[in-house]
Amino acid sequence: MPKVLNFHNLWSPGSDYGFPDYLLVNVEKHRTLFVEFKGTGGTVTAEQASWLLDLMEAGEKTSAAGGHL
Repeated sequence: MPKVLNFHNLWSPGSDYGFPDYLLVNVEKHRTLFVEFKGTGGTVTAEQASWLLDLMEAGEKTSAAGGHL
């Protein structure tokens, strides 16, 4: 089983709006994944989309899951 670290910030005053909900790090494979979760009927905001696109342009893996994407 690979060692995977995760980070989820429940309260982030002072942070930029739209940062993805979770950051997952597979230590052994040297990989990161930024994930934005949406509830039923939820949509990705402009700020969230901007973060995901910028992270992808930087070479990171991103995903948006659930709800209406």
